[in-house]
Amino acid sequence: MIDAFNAIMESEGNDVDKLKDMFDWTTRRFVAGCERDIELAKALKDRESTIRAQIRMEVMKSAREIFADCYMRLARRRPWHEHDGL
Repeated sequence: MIDAFNAIMESEGNDVDKLKDMFDWTTRRFVAGCERDIELAKALKDRESTIRAQIRMEVMKSAREIFADCYMRLARRRPWHEHDGL
């Protein structure tokens, strides 16, 4: 994780874009972890854990939408392509 952040910090670009890249990387990892938790909970037929993981994932997706809206207003461009459903 620290290596990814260091790579972003050392990359070309302004601080706003670096923040965007760090937020994108972090939240994608979080959502991927939630997806794994959902799969496991479903396999174990644990409805409560499934619902909790789904809620965590949807909250993070909402945070990504809020960040994307703020970034778009500031930078006048979309921060990322949401082609994968995030």
